[in-house]
Amino acid sequence: MPRRLRSSARRLAKNTKDCILHQNTGIQMSPRRHIQEATPSTLPSWAESLLASKAGAASSFKEGLPLGIPGFDTVLPSGGLLRGAISEALSPSGMHMAAFLPLVVRLTKEGKTAALIDSNICWYPPAFARAGADLRYVMLVSPRRPRELLWVTEQCFASEAIALTIAHVEGLKDLELRRLGLMAENGGNGCVLLRPLHELHHSAASLRLVIRPWPGKPDKQSFHVEIARVRGALPPPPMILEFDHESPLAVSATAALPLSAGDTGKAAASA
Repeated sequence: MPRRLRSSARRLAKNTKDCILHQNTGIQMSPRRHIQEATPSTLPSWAESLLASKAGAASSFKEGLPLGIPGFDTVLPSGGLLRGAISEALSPSGMHMAAFLPLVVRLTKEGKTAALIDSNICWYPPAFARAGADLRYVMLVSPRRPRELLWVTEQCFASEAIALTIAHVEGLKDLELRRLGLMAENGGNGCVLLRPLHELHHSAASLRLVIRPWPGKPDKQSFHVEIARVRGALPPPPMILEFDHESPLAVSATAALPLSAGDTGKAAASA
């Protein structure tokens, strides 16, 4: 071994030994070669305020983001969507958005931005305005390519300036889902993926809703919502959501009865 490498190896071994000695005995080492452990008493005031703000933000991530459906929010352990985590809604025919409309309306009325991402331009702004949403805070994004769609979703998930992001995506890979999960954790806000029903096999979501059409009253639009996955808790029983055609925000949630053979056939026919 060359002389220079031997001397570097000896210094590394001695420093490692000194660090172990300092941890085991508490002997004060030279500050030139060792970094003392930072304690609250040795931190400057600006560092203490920074740590306090980070701790407050981390605790707020754990709070739920209510959907605005009282009977439905109460059955979710977090009281709604988990902040800083991915929530998924799967549906056979693109009926995901109805469950999130009250949340979009409430956030935009509070002056918070909601980003809606879809390559097929399925969003209809007049419907949001009719429901009471403030369109000044609704951001519609229609990427042309799948790579652009993924990139825009990542940026919105990671942004602290966007209170809610709802993206319609298909064919995501495991690595892409994990990356989206990290971006959602960095942003700390509501992050929703709308996916087709046939993509039930893999997911990194903390909350997963399976939405199917349900035969209901003529003046209402009904959905059977199965809560397939909830992080840290057992999934609650399925719910029936009923939306009034005249007032989209008038939503009622009731517990779903066990499906019979006849109900299954009706639901499949309505899909």
